Amino acid sequence: MINTLPVRINPFRLAEQGRCIEGSLPIGKMLRLGESLLSRQGEANVCLSFARDADGLNVVEGVVHADLKMQCQRCLGPMKKSIDRRFTLVMVHNDAEAPQIRAEHELLEVADETIFVMDMIEDELVLSLPLIPKHDDPAACDAAVLDMFDTAHVAARDNNDEQRAVHNPFAVLRDLKKS
Repeated sequence: MINTLPVRINPFRLAEQGRCIEGSLPIGKMLRLGESLLSRQGEANVCLSFARDADGLNVVEGVVHADLKMQCQRCLGPMKKSIDRRFTLVMVHNDAEAPQIRAEHELLEVADETIFVMDMIEDELVLSLPLIPKHDDPAACDAAVLDMFDTAHVAARDNNDEQRAVHNPFAVLRDLKKS
């Protein structure tokens, strides 16, 4: 087992050798994933096992864990989403090999014998993102919305009081009444 993740690998060679690699990747370097996040801090922990299955196919089985900070689309507040993704990919050299693989397999096309590990992991994380991120507990959203509403209401009320004092159209009448 390799303890650090290489940048680029030959997955077919690793499958022949029955190797495993594990380590972590910085989320900040995953640009496509970062577009969906509030914060690009943290790491994705990865474990990849390469082998040949019973049908003679070269496969990679992987587990990815990452804690991502996203924006809840219900309350628009920040939320933490834990991703634990397990996947199995059948490696092929090109599209010509794809029809020979059963439909239930997910394919990983390896065009020039090597792949970038970070690209493969980023793809899996992007596929794991919820379509509409939201807090698991609606009460968390209710509390966040009430908090935002209270803060906005107090600020608006204070702002309105200041504006009324400065821009009161009846201030002229008050001055006439005094004289």
